[in-house]
Amino acid sequence: MVKSITHRMLALLYIGAVVVCVLFIIKPGASVFYYKKTIDNLAVQPDAGQAFRYDLKITPLIFRTRGILLYEDGHELYRTGGNIVADSGKNAFSFSETSRGSIHIYFASSDNSDPITNGRRYSLYIPLNFISRPMGIIYLVILLPGLAWFLYFALAVSNNRKILVQSPNGILTVLDSYFEHIRSSIKADTEPIGQQLKTRTVFWRQLFSVMILAAFFYIFMEWLFFATKSSFMSILGFFAKVEIFLLSGLSVSISLMLVLVAYILLDLIAVVFRRSRITRYLGVVIPTILSSALALLMIDNFTYTVFNFGISTSVGVWRGAYGLLFYILSVYIYFQMLKIFGLRGEDKPNEKLLNHLFYFSLGCLVISIGLALIRLDYNDLMPVKIKGETQQATKRPNILLLGSDGVNAEHLSVYGYRRDTTPRLRELAQGSLLAENAFTNSSKTSGSIISIMTSKLPSQNQVLIPPDILTGLNSFQHLPGILKSEGYKTVEYGVPDFVDAYSVNMQNGFDLVNNRSQKQAKLGAIVRKLGFINDAYFLDSLSERISDRIQHIFFISDMQNPYILVTKPADRLSDKEKVDQLLSIFDQSEEPLFVHVHLLSTHGGIFSPAVQVFSKGEQQDQTWMVDFYDDSILTFDWYVGEVIDHLKANGQFENTILIIYSDHDPKWQANERIPLIIHFPDDEFAGRITQNVQNMDIAPTILDYLGLPKPAWMGGESLLNGDLNSQRLIFSMGTYNPNENENNIFQLDFKGNNPLIDHMGLVNIVDCQKWYLFDLNTRTWSSGEVQGYTAPCSEDSLHSFDEIKQALIQRLTMDGFDISSLP
Repeated sequence: MVKSITHRMLALLYIGAVVVCVLFIIKPGASVFYYKKTIDNLAVQPDAGQAFRYDLKITPLIFRTRGILLYEDGHELYRTGGNIVADSGKNAFSFSETSRGSIHIYFASSDNSDPITNGRRYSLYIPLNFISRPMGIIYLVILLPGLAWFLYFALAVSNNRKILVQSPNGILTVLDSYFEHIRSSIKADTEPIGQQLKTRTVFWRQLFSVMILAAFFYIFMEWLFFATKSSFMSILGFFAKVEIFLLSGLSVSISLMLVLVAYILLDLIAVVFRRSRITRYLGVVIPTILSSALALLMIDNFTYTVFNFGISTSVGVWRGAYGLLFYILSVYIYFQMLKIFGLRGEDKPNEKLLNHLFYFSLGCLVISIGLALIRLDYNDLMPVKIKGETQQATKRPNILLLGSDGVNAEHLSVYGYRRDTTPRLRELAQGSLLAENAFTNSSKTSGSIISIMTSKLPSQNQVLIPPDILTGLNSFQHLPGILKSEGYKTVEYGVPDFVDAYSVNMQNGFDLVNNRSQKQAKLGAIVRKLGFINDAYFLDSLSERISDRIQHIFFISDMQNPYILVTKPADRLSDKEKVDQLLSIFDQSEEPLFVHVHLLSTHGGIFSPAVQVFSKGEQQDQTWMVDFYDDSILTFDWYVGEVIDHLKANGQFENTILIIYSDHDPKWQANERIPLIIHFPDDEFAGRITQNVQNMDIAPTILDYLGLPKPAWMGGESLLNGDLNSQRLIFSMGTYNPNENENNIFQLDFKGNNPLIDHMGLVNIVDCQKWYLFDLNTRTWSSGEVQGYTAPCSEDSLHSFDEIKQALIQRLTMDGFDISSLP
């Protein structure tokens, strides 16, 4: 009786599951399959242009953000780009995801009225991750074989057909017989196969278990390394970090299983030719490689952390020593693996332990696959076209963004300095647009460069210093991506980690960064296409970490240490190499180019000038020596001249926008003037700008010249329209210098939806010739005059101190920070 009741319950559950799956396929957009949420109008905030913002907190494991629908009084708004919402509004909405299970919904009402006060009802329909047409098909494919089997059993067997027609309860009798048939059939069919393949499947299962566990252990140790140090994971919540571990382990495991399938086919061939023992020894190589790579990384992490030396610092014979160490480790691990599989030594493998390992590895896969299916964004697999407008550039000249680190305009003769440190820049400036009072948006290199590329403040894009990375839409909203879509070839030469678009997770931006192509990391690219951005970045980092080390210790290519590059002048002589690569790119490319080059000869406090002119006969026995700094600027000027001469000789100069910039002031300040000179083809727009200019203005200026609209997410202004607001405040963000307050890093209280920059300690505001600095740690203000400011404003036109404080509060609030703890 109990068995019959169980059979009936299983049948009802099965039929119900099939019906639901059919509904998934026929009408996955049915409202019953959505979670409905009514927006609280008072929780809506004004944003840019016509757009209003609503901050939605959801659980990404349950809900799929890309398929969100928004209704106004029952009428659907259409999804478009954020710039369309801000510029035009009217029935449009868009959203940007963050890394903390929250998204910003940007929308405009049907008549651009204020949704806070217009009295209309706004409703969100949020799809569930596990409900979609693709998932319905997957579920149905899994379920239908059981239905087909039952129909065949009930109709093809004559005795069962008689039972069905003889009695109303006949179907129940056949159902009981069907379940018994399944049990006996499985037993009968598997026993002969099990006998034939028993000897091989045991080894395959063992190999599967060890490979999967080795993959997850490798990922876990690397994950632990990233999770316990300052890294891109620092801004993520606990569950987001766990997701990275599980999904990355799954990705590597799937790759290894594909290798295992190929190996099994080879093993079956070997069985036919009676060479299966050879393939057993070959199979053990797979987990050996993974384990050896992990062992090398762990040793390198330990020696570098404890003793401050490692693979990246090894040169000469020590590189070979690491290569020998890796070889010895691999041999040792291989022989240990042979013992585990019972292929070496007299001891037999522990079958019980191996069985436990098999089920444990299977459990890891099942959990990870379940999480992947829930988190998978099916809109990335079958993208829906978004309504919007497109516009092509009217011009496509080459664009060269050429900068040097830590250059102060006060030390450039083109800006009036007493020494002739920039003779070539003086010549260039005669036919260029020169900003007399330009300022950075970050006192740190990474934050400054990304603010140039995105035209967003560090408080908006969440990048200030390594290991900050771009997340969500910030990863895709940048100037290189726009130019690439216009047919530009995009290249960047900088310093790994500090000036490296791949290191900050800039997606679809640069074709080549520091001689690396993003296409090289195939596994990360696949994972990224499935919508797992953080996991893809993690896998890319892992791939780069091990490949760089292997190539270094076997003398294939040199591994660069970013810290040494920016701290030891002797290692900065790669500036010449970067310029040579730049010129080579211009010689070879047939496409319009966007090239960003960031040089380091001017990086302090010890400098590396190519020639000593002002410091002739001197020794650099202390930091920040002015004569050596001036010589380093002269070196940069010489590189600029070399570039100009080469482009003129090749006839490319008058088809190139040349932008000379710096990332920040010396000593990582943000309240001093920096150079900004832009030369357009045919000396167009030549002249001087006296109003305050910021690095964030570079991207909008380029787009304006090309005839492209500025996206709503860009915060800078074009310098070509001639009507810059002299009252505009220039914001910049910074951290404490490396030698100051290193144990007292301040963290803002946070309740917004943007990831927290937990090391942002300083906010600088420039108001015409006056600067204000707010220390987020001590909650104190300081202020002063900008040195050498060329067009000071009258005292009456300057903002009051209260207005400056209010502007800071407004800026931090708009960027998602809780400022309730500030005075």
